[in-house]
Amino acid sequence: MSRHTEGGAALVVALLVVALATLLAYGISERSSVDLRRNEALARAAEAQQLSLGLEDWALQQLRRDLIDGDPFDSRLDPWAQPLPPLPVPGGVVIGQLEDLDGRFNLNSLIRPDGQRDGLALKRLQRLLAVLELSPAIADAVADWIDVDSTVSGAGAEDLDYLRANPPYRAANRPMQHLGELRWVQGVSEEAYKILRPHVTVLPSGGAINLNTATI
Repeated sequence: MSRHTEGGAALVVALLVVALATLLAYGISERSSVDLRRNEALARAAEAQQLSLGLEDWALQQLRRDLIDGDPFDSRLDPWAQPLPPLPVPGGVVIGQLEDLDGRFNLNSLIRPDGQRDGLALKRLQRLLAVLELSPAIADAVADWIDVDSTVSGAGAEDLDYLRANPPYRAANRPMQHLGELRWVQGVSEEAYKILRPHVTVLPSGGAINLNTATI
């Protein structure tokens, strides 16, 4: 092998070494960047959890104070219902406010414990929908989503309707577990959900609406 050839081979080897070293350095840099972002995300999550626990403690203090005061009625004028003054924290501001969910319509109250529809509750929801300028058919659809049978009632919907969706799914046929389920009910568009969400809730058992804290 000539000196010229040997020099060329050495140059190629040197370039390969440089390229590998560059790739290795880039990989280490990327890994360090990912680790840094992960650590920052974990730190933010831990901080958010601590802030959340602090808000829970504040809420419990408000409710204990209300219990000690002995006021038999809850209203939006009660101290517990007043918003928490903005609290500056690193990177932002924390705000909070307690809300009486008994002031909202409980969607699970549409079906009585015996599995039958509650006609009065259904009419109340229909009136709420009318006030919000939403389709009253949503009331029947929610009731069918909750009741245990697969029979369509009124303007409601059951499995055969939901199985035609893409992707297909079935009615829950049980009380709602979280308000987000409302998005799956036939006739509830994203816009309708956003309008209805501040005025309804899902609680384990039905009860009277607290008119003092009612949203409407």
